[in-house]
Formats: sequence, C-alpha cells, structure tokens
Amino acid sequence: MTGAQPKLWIVISRPDRLPTAIAVAQAVGAQFPGGVHLLREDSKWWDRAHWQPYAGRFDEIHPFPRVNTCRGLRDLPRLYRESAGRREAIAQLPIDKARDLIVCVGGILTISNATISAHPEAKKVLCVAEKVYRDLTRIGERTRYRFTTSGWLQNRIVEPMAGLNRTIHFKPRINPGGDGVRVERLQKNPDSLYHRIVVMSNGGADVSNNPKIIGAKFPSVAELQNLPQVSDKNGDCSSRQVIFFGTPFLLIHNVSPDVYVERLNSCLDYLRRNFSGHALIYRPHPNETNEADPALNNGINGYAMYPVFPFTTQQSEFFAGVMGDVPAEFTINDLNSPPVPYQPIAAGSGRSFAEALQLTVEQKIAS
Repeated sequence: MTGAQPKLWIVISRPDRLPTAIAVAQAVGAQFPGGVHLLREDSKWWDRAHWQPYAGRFDEIHPFPRVNTCRGLRDLPRLYRESAGRREAIAQLPIDKARDLIVCVGGILTISNATISAHPEAKKVLCVAEKVYRDLTRIGERTRYRFTTSGWLQNRIVEPMAGLNRTIHFKPRINPGGDGVRVERLQKNPDSLYHRIVVMSNGGADVSNNPKIIGAKFPSVAELQNLPQVSDKNGDCSSRQVIFFGTPFLLIHNVSPDVYVERLNSCLDYLRRNFSGHALIYRPHPNETNEADPALNNGINGYAMYPVFPFTTQQSEFFAGVMGDVPAEFTINDLNSPPVPYQPIAAGSGRSFAEALQLTVEQKIAS
C-alpha cells in the first residue's frame, strides 16, 4: 500500500443515515484524494428508499448483507456463519490503517461493529445523537434489566468466535415504554474503540470534558450542496410537500387499531387544513404491512403528533424521550390550533457538524 492516497470510509446501516453520510463526505471528502467509500447494510429499508440519485456523491458503494439475530440454539450456526462471513468480507476491503479514516454514522452495532472489528488499528470516528451517546454509556442495572436470550447467546458464543466486539442486549424487567425498550451497546465504552466521537444535538454544545468527545449540531439538509433534483410521481420537482411518517400500529398496540385509525385520520385532516396546496406524501415505517389501507389517502418543517394520541403517561414519556431535546415548535399538542412556525436559531451558537468533522480530521492528521 506504499504511496496510496488516503481514503474516507463512511459506514451506515439504514438509508435514513444517508443525509448525514453525505454531510460527512461534503465536510472532509476533499482531504481524502483516494476516494470516498460508502459501506451500507443491505435490507428492505433500502429497497423502499429512493436513494439511487444520491449514489454519485460517493466514489464507490459497498453493500453488505444484513445479519438477523437468533432466537435459539438451533439458529446459532447460521448466525455465526453470517456474522463471521460479513466481518471477513469487510476485512478484505483495502482500508489502510495508517492513512484512511472510518466514520460510522448513527450507531455502533451491526455493520459498524463488524467494520471496526475487522479493522481495529484504523483511525475511526463515531457520529451519534446525544441521546444515543447517553444510552451507549449508560450502565444497565441488573435490578432493572436482564439479558435477552439472543443477547446472551451472541455475547457468550457467537461474537467471540466470529472475532467481533461483544455487544450487550438488556431487556427491562418491567416494560417502561410504549414500544418496549432495549439497552443495546458494546461491552467496551465507545471512546476505547473510536479515536473521536462526534455527539450531535440541536445546540451543538460539548457534553463531556473528554477531549475525544466533540459536540456538534445535527447536520441540516439545507446545508448539503449540489444535491440532484428529484421529481415526484407527477414529474414536478418544485412542488411543496408534507411528508407523513407512518408507524406499525397493527404490530404494536399502544392503543387499539380502531382508536389509532380515528386519531390518525384527524391528524391527516389537520395537515390538509393547515398545508393546503402541498403534496401529501406518506412514508411507511419499515415494519408496516397494510396500516395505511384503513386510513384516509395520505399525501420540511418537522412536527410530532404523538401528544394527540391517548397514550398512557408512561408511554408518552417514552416517546418524549425518543424525540429528545427538540424545539417547542416541534410538538403538536392540539389539532384545533395551527402549527407554530419555527423560530430561527442563533447562527453563532454551537459547533457545526462540518466544523466538528474538520476538527476530527485535523486531530487524526496531527496524531
């Protein structure tokens, strides 16, 4: 590999991480003349996403198969073969430990764990939301959590044999959230596996005195440059749109499906009243089946409507935790009042995502 140009390797699992991956490439790609490579975990989510127009932002894209967890001893051989096979395939990538940089976006499990396990000596950066970082560094109290069956088998048998960093999967003894929650993290603290960690939040403030932890604002789609124009189904690329994200309410019964459909239709009527002239677009949850069938026809300022559903206090607190530290304008509490326009955020507050990435690259080069 003598004389090879440094390369940037960006690792994501789901297509919803693609805008952040593009932001990484935009921020520091020019400093890696060997090319910008995207590693992605192939799944049905990618089949449902219209992502191909953005593939040109990367010099090469490397898809790797998704590895499903197991539920019992009989399935362990399959889990081992697939886990070890994916790690070995990633190990064959020409990643130069002295020159290249690996950036994992969104999480530390699945394909990210396989990549850093296959290339332990390469320089690595992790980009995660502040809530995810808190979860990754949270200790699962044995009085509140227990190992899941698949988590125990993966930890004790499959991952050590496959050469992977061990993961921990804890399940609450008493379910505290509407969707059910898990503590999923690597056995080691992330800062022992990654050279730098970019922790993203709305304000971009630092969350730790650890010099390896760098605070940054979430990257905005508005900051991305030279994106291709993508037309809607009518061939119109200039129409204003409202995108409504669905949920698998036939699978997860936080409230009964009949009640959910009634409240969902009220939410869609709300959008029609307050966003007339916009194209209404429905984006299904990856685990949905025919949830959209009993609802009215569905068609970016972002708004969350979970407060208008009759969830229990415990469920509402769970969803509020999932949303994280969001502006007050983000939440719709009353379907009889129009949404509150977003107020501008002071331009000088916090560190931008691009600045944080530049800082990590400068520190990598200096080290």
